[in-house]
Amino acid sequence: GRSWKPNLLVPVESADELRGSFGLIHDLTSPKGAVNIMGIATDLPAVELREDLGIAGSHFLDEDVFATVSVIETHTYAAGFLAGMGALRGAFLRPNIVYLTMPGDAERTEEARAVVDRAPDYDLGIVLFADHPRAGIGRRRTINVWVRTPDWESAHEVAELDLALLLAYQLQRNWGGRIRLLTAVGSEEAQEEATVNLARLVDLARIPTSEVHAVIASFDDAVANAPQADISILGLPDHIDFEWAAQTMVRTRSACLFVRGSGRESAAA
Repeated sequence: GRSWKPNLLVPVESADELRGSFGLIHDLTSPKGAVNIMGIATDLPAVELREDLGIAGSHFLDEDVFATVSVIETHTYAAGFLAGMGALRGAFLRPNIVYLTMPGDAERTEEARAVVDRAPDYDLGIVLFADHPRAGIGRRRTINVWVRTPDWESAHEVAELDLALLLAYQLQRNWGGRIRLLTAVGSEEAQEEATVNLARLVDLARIPTSEVHAVIASFDDAVANAPQADISILGLPDHIDFEWAAQTMVRTRSACLFVRGSGRESAAA
């Protein structure tokens, strides 16, 4: 029994935004997690949005995922998100992760950046989903988790990695798939050390059916030449760079989850 449970906060401006992510959100939260759908009514009338999202929420409940719906009327997405977060502070099932999809235009990119920047104030981790335009999530089997940590001593304390491993474990459990832990290194010596440390990480986090790969290459090259996965999970840089995220998704040839921990997660718990 892992004590940590994913409680996703999903801010959306329409029910359509949820549709493309339904399966993934389900697989990230089932069976013990929850989804808090936060409707941000910037264009649609709030009543209409509440109705649409209520239907989406009932679909999660049908699939045994606890879901709640709230709607905030607001002028901008970011302002709505912050108002909603203030309201959720005392919620029974406080969200611990914000789930975002890749923003489609410049305005939405700024809004998403504002949300990401404020998430730590609410002890929220971040998951940014970049769906692959052609491959989608593929066969829901293999999960590549990319580790970027030169300092192995503190590896299990790195919030990014904890959240990446916890989410990979959730997906693996629901897909019956396998997890690969990968990292890019600069030399054969580093490769040996990294392989040992990745294996230790697998033990520490009690990850079943997994393999480890330490690749001698730059990070970008390693990502481009790695064994194919249905989804790749990578840490999100401190300064969020959506352009980099989009390019990385193209390099992996798969859907990607970019994650940033809140520091409250522990994969070894």
